[in-house]
Amino acid sequence: MTHYTSYDLIEWGKPFEKRQNALPEPTGPEVLVRVTAAGLCHSDLHVQKGFMDLGQEGKLTFAERGAVLPMTFGHEVAGIVQAVGPEVNSVKPGQQVLVFPWIGCGECDACNEDRESDCATMRIIGLKQKGGFATHCLVEHDKFLVDIDGLDAADVDIHGQNKKPRFWKRDWTEGCIAVKDHEIQEIYALVPIGTPILITP
Repeated sequence: MTHYTSYDLIEWGKPFEKRQNALPEPTGPEVLVRVTAAGLCHSDLHVQKGFMDLGQEGKLTFAERGAVLPMTFGHEVAGIVQAVGPEVNSVKPGQQVLVFPWIGCGECDACNEDRESDCATMRIIGLKQKGGFATHCLVEHDKFLVDIDGLDAADVDIHGQNKKPRFWKRDWTEGCIAVKDHEIQEIYALVPIGTPILITP
């Protein structure tokens, strides 16, 4: 396999577009994850339209927050490790993982204390880095992966900060991405809107 499929936002307020991309080969501490489940968060719906309505305060655009198009969104990601860089020692190919998306700058006090989610200049997967609305997602360091071997990614969602996320089960959906043979088949959304959910093939 030399390419992977993603659904990218090319223009604010427009539908996601199916694109083919060169499949990256992980280097150093990087890990290539084959996406098996991705959550459709309410923030992704705001991202698609390009702004958040702040009421009397006006609008906050995602361009103002540093998002640059085209971009593969989706920050709630689970999958199977497909390939690892030579410096990776905490995960191995075939292992099922959750992706911790709140990646910090790596240089501030919060990041140096392993509190990446408190970083003021985060490089969030699915906002500033390519995210999970794709068949594959490259994660820059294995420390941002949580082992979920033995669990069903379709029943697991992630919430929490730093390196100790909590898990809980969902019993309803508001959206879905269908994945078959490593390719996204369709994206659709249901109601109600407003709660992050897990998207499964």
